[in-house]
Amino acid sequence: MSGQSFYAPNKGPAEWLNPNAFSTPPTALGSFGDLGRDALRGDNFKNLDFSLFKQFPITERYRVEFRFETFNLFNTPTWGFPDQNIQDKNFNTISSTRNVAARQLQYGVKFYF
Repeated sequence: MSGQSFYAPNKGPAEWLNPNAFSTPPTALGSFGDLGRDALRGDNFKNLDFSLFKQFPITERYRVEFRFETFNLFNTPTWGFPDQNIQDKNFNTISSTRNVAARQLQYGVKFYF
């Protein structure tokens, strides 16, 4: 590979890798090429959790707390890994995400005594 990047200029699920940077090795089927271990990376994990708390005193001893929490606030997908089989028609495409869950909202009331 002479100066080409492994990755596409605008990485996304339709094209993550630069297909021109790869070729089928001329060796026997089932053998490995010369790319090197851990040379390619998947998408970075992106997640923003946010919470708000407000306490209201009732007496000196008792108070109520209202809570609002959100997980994955912006519902940002973290793309899975692309198909890495160069002989496959889906080579270089991503067909899944790695997010465990989509955005979650949670409300709560807590009573302290």
